Amino acid sequence: MLMSKSIGATGTSSAQSASTPAPAAIPTPAPAPIPTPAPAPIATPAPAPIATPAPAPNPTAAAEAPVNAQAPRSISTSEVATDSSFSVKP
Repeated sequence: MLMSKSIGATGTSSAQSASTPAPAAIPTPAPAPIPTPAPAPIATPAPAPIATPAPAPNPTAAAEAPVNAQAPRSISTSEVATDSSFSVKP
């Protein structure tokens, strides 16, 4: 096989290597970081207070209370009746 083009020492044609300079390297910028937004806080509403109605006054409570009712009082040991004739036999 005969080749009609002459090839230089570097493997490229001599006409191309003499007249065309090597292309300059194009700088590739690093990709910009994609900002990731922070998740928005989930708003949790406070529970509504449970309304507790005040108890209605009982009109029959005053009628049922005895007229001569006394406030309860504590009894001291000197007021407790003792029976000295009672004894426990073994």
